Formats: sequence, structure tokens, C-alpha cells
Amino acid sequence: QVRFPKREINFLSPTELESLFNAAICSKNRLLRPLICFLAHTGLRRSGALNLLWTDIDENEGLIHVRMSKNGKSRKIPLEPDALAAITGLKHQHKFVFSHPDGSRPHEDCFLKPLRTAAKPTGIKRRIDLHTMRHSYGSNKIPDGCVRTGRPCDDCRCFGTGT
Repeated sequence: QVRFPKREINFLSPTELESLFNAAICSKNRLLRPLICFLAHTGLRRSGALNLLWTDIDENEGLIHVRMSKNGKSRKIPLEPDALAAITGLKHQHKFVFSHPDGSRPHEDCFLKPLRTAAKPTGIKRRIDLHTMRHSYGSNKIPDGCVRTGRPCDDCRCFGTGT
């Protein structure tokens, strides 16, 4: 049975994403820009990114190991250069990629308000949240095809949709 979304699926164009990334530089939340850049260049869900360990990032193989996805399965997804660049500035002092300087982990809900604040000056009028980055990745990748397989991304396992 086909399920339809309950609300419109929002995504941002590459130009809108770049505007948002630039606006997020000014955020008081120092993890906002790295997180939204990383999400927009990996298609990961918020929980997947916030649970990443540095040991899950394999720069040599160009892969990210997602240990526990929404469907309960482990998978590997491509580590694109822009995704790696997004987290390069974060210190490797703690085991989680997205952690505060003292090693504590951010609450998953602490990003929505700063994200919407950063979006205001960009002129983006649509509803926006962290999941918008996932939809943006998918929507912007479909024309290019999957980095890993070369096949169209609408049937790619990179998204962890179980297809």
C-alpha cells in the first residue's frame, strides 16, 4: 500500500542551501552550521548524525557507517567531500562527532529555533526543519544519480528507506 506524506515535502535548492549555510555562521549554536551542512550532504536523519562516532567516519574508504538507522539496520553511505568539510572543523577530542567542547551531547531539539532564525534573512519562506536537509539531499541528488552506485537515487539504499 502506498503511503502519502501528511504535509508537503519541503526541500531547498543548492542556492538556498548555500544561503542558509552562510547565515548559520552567525548562529550562537556552534554545531548548527556543521550539522546542517553534514545533513544536506549525506541525507542522514538528525538522530543518525547526532549518534555518529568519529570511528564511524572512514575517510580512506570514503564511507560513513550508520550503526543504527531508523529501520534498525546498519548501513554504509558515501562520505562526500562537502560532508567531510562540514565536520573537519569539529575537534576529535570526544567520541561523538557532534558534541560540545566539554564532550556533552546536544539535545536533538536544540537546533530547530537557531535553524529557523538563520533562515529568516535568507528569504526562504517555506517551513524548514532539520529533516528538510534530508529531503534536499535526495531532491538534489536524483538528477545526478548515486555517488556510490551510479544508479538513480530514487531507489538508492543511501537514504535508509529500506528500498
